[in-house]
Amino acid sequence: MASGGIVFSTMQKFQPESGNVFPTLSERRNIIVIADEAHRTQYGFDAKNVDVKDASGNVVGKRTVYGFAKYLRDALPNATYLAFTGTPIEKADINTPAVFGDYIDIYDAAQAVEDGATVPIYYESRLAKIDLPEEGKRLIKELDGDLEAEDFDVAQKAKGKRARLEALIGSAPRIATIAKDIVTHFEARQKVW
Repeated sequence: MASGGIVFSTMQKFQPESGNVFPTLSERRNIIVIADEAHRTQYGFDAKNVDVKDASGNVVGKRTVYGFAKYLRDALPNATYLAFTGTPIEKADINTPAVFGDYIDIYDAAQAVEDGATVPIYYESRLAKIDLPEEGKRLIKELDGDLEAEDFDVAQKAKGKRARLEALIGSAPRIATIAKDIVTHFEARQKVW
């Protein structure tokens, strides 16, 4: 487009097909990238060495990768980047401002309660024990290893393991235990009020 017009597009998981540099898509300055949930994948300008595994899961080498943010900026180097996040990863939240610049506005849960936009949020830790069979314990160990790898391909493969684990955790007996705990807890709280 030579001039005028607005184009909206969604982009998911910017990553080059090979190598560590995403090809430049446009050097225009009138491109605005709006990132929702601007944490985790929006960071990552530094190189990381990750394991390369064969089909059997054996480590066969190392590969250097960067975060998706670096690849996006390779592709659109002169764009303006704007971000929204409700869940910064670090308590001091140094990454979001470092990547996107100073905050334009902050609207936190305390202000939402004060404005009447939401009710106060109270947290009370409740534990619903999981009696996992050996398969579940093995899946957790595998998932822990996959998540530590920080490799895109490994993370994608981990989704299947996570789905199987969720099926175990969401079993009918466990859901019944959780439901009973919720009802018992609710009824006990009602008596207090």
